This record gives sequence, structure tokens and C-alpha cells, in this order.
Amino acid sequence: MNRTEFDYEIIETIATLTADTGTGYQKELNIISWRGKEPVYDLRLWRVTNDQRQPLKGITLTAAELAALKVALNKE
Repeated sequence: MNRTEFDYEIIETIATLTADTGTGYQKELNIISWRGKEPVYDLRLWRVTNDQRQPLKGITLTAAELAALKVALNKE
């Protein structure tokens, strides 16, 4: 596996927040297992072309972190 390849499995796609069909970039909230580990919530930009998906910059959150973020956003 080279530096640009990632071992992941998208368990569930929760939402596609943005999609630019011209560039193929999509920002998605998914539940993902990275390298066979415990699934986490993942908010990330993806490059989607034909039948390939490349993960770009993003963040991962545990269920507890996501719940804390939800509480914080509800205060706004």
C-alpha cells in the first residue's frame, strides 16, 4: 500500500453535504472503519471519479464526540 492508499470501509453514508459535479468533490458524513478498527463518524471531503473514491482532508469523531458537537451546535 503506498502513501496515497487507505484501507477503509464505509459502513453507512449519513449525508452528502455538498457535491460539485464539475470537479468531483463531495463533502460527506459517513460511518467508516479505518484499517479494520472500530467504526467512527467521519466528516470528509472526497474526490469521486467514475468508480473510484479518494478520501481527502477530514475529521473523525467518536459517538461521544459527535454527541458533544451536537449539543454545542444546538446552543448556536
